[in-house]
Amino acid sequence: MMRNTFTLLLFCLSIISCKNKNDKFIENDDLALVDITEDKTVLLKKDDFGTYSFNNWNDFNLLNVRLHVAESKEFRVPVSTVGVYEEAVNNLHNSIPKWLKSEDLVKEIKDAQKKYDNLIDERFKSTTKVRKNWSELTNAFDDVRELLNEKVDNYIAE
Repeated sequence: MMRNTFTLLLFCLSIISCKNKNDKFIENDDLALVDITEDKTVLLKKDDFGTYSFNNWNDFNLLNVRLHVAESKEFRVPVSTVGVYEEAVNNLHNSIPKWLKSEDLVKEIKDAQKKYDNLIDERFKSTTKVRKNWSELTNAFDDVRELLNEKVDNYIAE
């Protein structure tokens, strides 16, 4: 018990000591502390694919990881998995955290939603067509990721 408490204390102290009052980050490439306002800081983490994960935007996090996985399998995934994403895709633009929301981001999300709808509509077409639609969806979602990275980078630079 004492050993666990001591380990936890050392961990907390190491995190606190890495954060300088003027810094926006903890010294860890996979974690970032971003000051949204003077009294609000958000902890961001990068997932296994190197993209940001947001603790209050589960729809994005779910799609982000699942699309990365589908892409890593060269879109050789069961057609039945396509429908699993529907709720997250449809809620994506409604669930954006306020500090991230912008017209450009909403536009890119709606474009990705259109690509998803196209994938759904054509999921029983040829394998080549389905993989092409997966690729188009992933490319559209890459645009969403890019805008999010720019937004986070702007907060970091401040």
